Amino acid sequence: MDYKKQILKILLSLLESRAEMTRQLGVTKAYITKLSFSLITVELIEELEIKDVTFGRPQQVLTVEAGNFFSVNIMLRKGNL
Repeated sequence: MDYKKQILKILLSLLESRAEMTRQLGVTKAYITKLSFSLITVELIEELEIKDVTFGRPQQVLTVEAGNFFSVNIMLRKGNL
C-alpha cells in the first residue's frame, strides 16, 4: 500500500493529526511522522495549528498545502451518434 497517497487522500478531505492517521492506517506513529515529513519537505502538505485535546499532549494538525492540487471530473456515457 502506498501510504503517502493514503495520507494525501485523508488530508484532501479533512484536517487531521498524525495520531489520528496512525489509527486510520494501522501503522506506527514513527512511520507516519517519517512520511509526513517527506511530504512537508516537497511542500505537498503543511502543519497548521495545534489541536486541543482533553487529555495527553496537544496534536499538530496537517493539511494539504493550498494551491497544489486540483480535480478534473469527466463523465463518460455510452450513447449513439
